[in-house]
Amino acid sequence: MSIGDGGNPPQRVGDRLAREQAQNLATHQGKILRLNVDGKPAAGNPLAAQAKAMPEIYSYGHRNVQGLALDPKSGRIWASEHGARGGDEINQVAAGKNYGWPLQSYTLDYTTREPIGKRVRDVRQGPDGQLYVLTDEAKGSLLRIVPQ
Repeated sequence: MSIGDGGNPPQRVGDRLAREQAQNLATHQGKILRLNVDGKPAAGNPLAAQAKAMPEIYSYGHRNVQGLALDPKSGRIWASEHGARGGDEINQVAAGKNYGWPLQSYTLDYTTREPIGKRVRDVRQGPDGQLYVLTDEAKGSLLRIVPQ
């Protein structure tokens, strides 16, 4: 399972920005966890013996994993990770690996809003053949795109 990094500035956890928790092995934020079906840490997790590291952590330094997939033939795990502009990633997940967020990223934080003035979260084609866009503000919008 995955846990996001906890948010963008100015959100804080204690004296640190929430995003910095992705590098803190004493929290779940910004991590992929490996658990048994009973919710306990799986045996052999890579950081279980490391002092102050949560034993369920499988990998860390993630911003916001949106999906996980297991290749049934190879057993490899793939993660799709959401970033800001230019920062989305597809990663092959490896045991104990640090994926770098927020220390290393190709993400450009949003300082201005472009295409339509709002952050787009989903685009779908409706049964009428038109495109629909979902935005993510406190009062998000569902927009229909029509040809002119």
